[in-house]
Amino acid sequence: FPALSPAEELTKDSIQKLLNDEQFKKLDVAAEEIRKSRKMLDDGGSTLSQFYNQLTENFNNEKEIKRLINLFEKWRKAYPNSPTPVIALSILYTDYAFIARGTGWGKTITDEQWELFYERMNKSYEYANSKIAERDMRSYVEKIRSIKLIGGKDAKRKAYAALDKGIEIDPDYHSMYFAMGELLMDRWHGDDRDETISFIEKYSAKRKGLEG
Repeated sequence: FPALSPAEELTKDSIQKLLNDEQFKKLDVAAEEIRKSRKMLDDGGSTLSQFYNQLTENFNNEKEIKRLINLFEKWRKAYPNSPTPVIALSILYTDYAFIARGTGWGKTITDEQWELFYERMNKSYEYANSKIAERDMRSYVEKIRSIKLIGGKDAKRKAYAALDKGIEIDPDYHSMYFAMGELLMDRWHGDDRDETISFIEKYSAKRKGLEG
């Protein structure tokens, strides 16, 4: 039997072990293979999303998030042209932002908590929006999510621009559409239900048929 490829050998435990052992090159090789294969899971999910979810697992534990951020910063400095640690840092800074915010209702959050939340979310967006990250499809998901949470009067325009650019690279990366659909909910930046329906109709028509 042929030897398994680096990506096929990976499990959550092996990913975590390679990361903790600072075997960044091996993880990079596997990540690049996953990017190129664009393989989907049986449930319709993406192997790329699964990889990043396993790579950045932190259980919303602040100590663990800080440890992982330090590891990925080390990886980024060792391999400055790799998008993998950059995207992982974007994911982690979003989690880190919610640690700052806490779980209470908005009116219970202090100005200091909000300030730290937005500081970390801007860091997340900075990583996702970097040129290095753009060739990895997960960057477009993280970019849209960061825009959703940071907000601003041009949030929708920026999010649509990120979505359309991502679609040019891989229109089958479903996570982008879900992230955009969530941004258009009325609790975030959507105007009304008709806007969401228009989004669904427009982008499903682009995909055509059952897939759309």
